[in-house]
Amino acid sequence: MFSTGGRLLITAALVFAIFPMLCLAAEDAGRSKLSDFSERAVWRLGELAEYVRSLTAPIVLAVVTIAGVIYAAGQAFDANTRKKAQEWSMSLITGALIGLLITAAAPYAVEFLYAGLAG
Repeated sequence: MFSTGGRLLITAALVFAIFPMLCLAAEDAGRSKLSDFSERAVWRLGELAEYVRSLTAPIVLAVVTIAGVIYAAGQAFDANTRKKAQEWSMSLITGALIGLLITAAAPYAVEFLYAGLAG
C-alpha cells in the first residue's frame, strides 16, 4: 500500500506527534495527581485526541469550501477541465466526509477494542 519512504514518513510523523506528549506526561510527575506514568500518558494522548476532534469541523468546512471553489472555477473552462474539476471536488468532499466519519467513530472503536483487551 505504501512505499518504504511513505511508511518511514508516516512513522516519523507519529513519533513526532506522540513523543512530545509522552515527554510532557513524564514532566508532570511531581505536579500531577495521576500517580502512574501510563495514566499521565493516556491523559495527555486524550488531550491530543480532543484537540484533533476540535479541529475536525473547521477543517471539513475548509475542505468543502475549497471543493466548491474548484468546482465553480472549473465551470469556466472547456469540457475536459470541467470534468477534472468535478472529479477533484468530489474527491475532496468524499475525503472530508470519510475523515468526519472516522473522527466521529474513532472513540467508540477505541473503547470497544480497549474493553475487549481488558477482559
